[in-house]
Amino acid sequence: MKVKMNQPLRGWDGDMLKHQKDGIKDGPLTPMLLLQVCCNALMGKIEGERLDGTEMVKRQLLAQRVYQAVGPVELSIDEVQLIKNLVAATYGTTVVGPTLLLLEPPPVQVTETAVAEVKETAEPGKNIK
Repeated sequence: MKVKMNQPLRGWDGDMLKHQKDGIKDGPLTPMLLLQVCCNALMGKIEGERLDGTEMVKRQLLAQRVYQAVGPVELSIDEVQLIKNLVAATYGTTVVGPTLLLLEPPPVQVTETAVAEVKETAEPGKNIK
């Protein structure tokens, strides 16, 4: 699946979540981006977690791919699941919720109202069933 990593995280009120850039205590607040959260989770170490060198390198390379991406990043289902698990173990609900929604958005619900709206805006002469 392709994921746009430069998306800002948004809180329950729709406003962008912000953090202090580079962890500087009195630094300016900047939008918190999906790529920052994912890379921090991939590069961090969770208390009690015992990793071998191979797993550390795997996470390093994935974080590098995410960070260096110019456009959307192609991630496998396993990579998305790894990131989701690490984000959930690293951050609180305020960050985890928006992150998981950006990594794997909920399926779109097709309602009769939505279909009627599409039919109304369709070009005349086009056959929409």
